[in-house]
Amino acid sequence: EFRTDALRQLQSYIVSKPRGALDMHVLQQVKAHIRVTEATSALSVLGVPRDHAKFLDLPFYRTGTVEKMPHGEADVAAVLALLKERRPQHVFVAGDLADPHGTHRVCYNIISEALQRYNADLLAQAPEQLPVCSCPACERHRLSKAADARGAPPGVPPSVDRCFGAMAPDRLLHTDPVGRPLVWLYRGAWKEWDLEIADVILPLSKGALSRKIDAIFCHESQKDRALFPRYRRPRVLDAQP
Repeated sequence: EFRTDALRQLQSYIVSKPRGALDMHVLQQVKAHIRVTEATSALSVLGVPRDHAKFLDLPFYRTGTVEKMPHGEADVAAVLALLKERRPQHVFVAGDLADPHGTHRVCYNIISEALQRYNADLLAQAPEQLPVCSCPACERHRLSKAADARGAPPGVPPSVDRCFGAMAPDRLLHTDPVGRPLVWLYRGAWKEWDLEIADVILPLSKGALSRKIDAIFCHESQKDRALFPRYRRPRVLDAQP
């Protein structure tokens, strides 16, 4: 909460702040609060409880300017701790790595490093003889030459990396024998996946699409046009007020 005089002081600072200048600490806090509020509002629209969200506030992002710091050990450690806490089966990562500010690429690198450590820990704790994967894809390919040809790298139990369920279209049915999550790359405004590149497409009902649009528009501070938009097909969002 802000006192009236503090709010006026902050408003005066924003008006007089030179372009590209460092944000004062209280302004950084206000911006963070805005983004958290927008995200939780979107969750509410989708029917997801607020306590299901966790905001890491990674150190690399806290510069007070558009340009962010290179990621470091503290960033990777925070994501690794979350992976160990939640033990997810699926991880969704922003795949539009050419966004103007470069934040998506930094987050991708942080998550990739954390996942490498997380998966290595899972493999190290796995029993020497893992159960044979019984997902539909593996059942179909169990006796095929392709399955026999898929050798595992040194030190990795063969049954782990011989699973065919990690490949589309069976990935939704797959559960990794040692609990390694399946990573999905999604794209948004900066560069959408072209149809010939996307390997999984999920149809949405009219009602689900409407809720998705409402959730997107909860992010009021992010609704301006992309700085460097590529040519793209008209989208349903473009017709919204």
